[in-house]
Amino acid sequence: MSSVFHKFIRSVPYKLIGLIVIFVFIFSSCTMEKKLAGEYLASKPRIALQVLAPYVVYKKNVRDDKIEDFEKMNPRQKDSALFFSSKYLREVDDSVYLETFVNAFLDELKALGFVVFMEGDAERFLASGYQSYVLNIAQIEMEEYILPVEDDEVFGDTIRYYKMFDLDAVDVNTWFELTQLNSGKGSQRVLFGSYMVSDDVEGAFFIDPLTMNVRYKYDLDPMGLTDIYTLARYSGIKYAGHLFDLFMNEYIRQQYPADFPEPRLFHYDRFRQAFTPANDEGFIEMKP
Repeated sequence: MSSVFHKFIRSVPYKLIGLIVIFVFIFSSCTMEKKLAGEYLASKPRIALQVLAPYVVYKKNVRDDKIEDFEKMNPRQKDSALFFSSKYLREVDDSVYLETFVNAFLDELKALGFVVFMEGDAERFLASGYQSYVLNIAQIEMEEYILPVEDDEVFGDTIRYYKMFDLDAVDVNTWFELTQLNSGKGSQRVLFGSYMVSDDVEGAFFIDPLTMNVRYKYDLDPMGLTDIYTLARYSGIKYAGHLFDLFMNEYIRQQYPADFPEPRLFHYDRFRQAFTPANDEGFIEMKP
């Protein structure tokens, strides 16, 4: 058996052997990271979070719509004119948005195993005995703007046709401040996330059978105020998942062999009970 195996190895080109070694290494590395992620989940870590919620949503209209005599206005007048010329920001109720966002965020944190306390629960929070963090939802900023999109297709292998759209869009940017208690480090981590909602357009080029001209047919589904409140709930759930992933991936890094390259990051999907590569999903950590 051994001689046959060695004969096979000698017959494989050296480049192919290298690729096989790399593939085996990557596969085993990925398997190790998933195993560590599973260990973290099974350990049911008890992390206490005191969540400090915001009271206001900052709003900024950055649409390029023309406002009469805009250049003659002072900064305060410009801000006011931009706000009242917005299509959505002036209609958003801060209380409704924040209640929807915070409730979804807290519910998902609890579902993921965090022990959650609010600002008024400081005494119980400090006496919990768990690994404890203060999580301040430091700022929520809503931006309304025009999103240019483009569709294109080649016909006859020679001519490329284009169709441009200007869609209404709203970004909601959120900054979190995460501080561990009694860590001896006294460090604060600033975490950033952003989600957006926009008009939805579905279209395609086609050749008109009567004229043989290339035409474009599309359906536009405009966004509405309800979509922004739906985004509040969606982003609250997603951010809770990002926070769980943050702790899980730190556990992976701590347990990962020091002589291995940087481990791949993973995302835990609670609804499917599955681990997937994080790719670009998750918080962006910023300098405090």
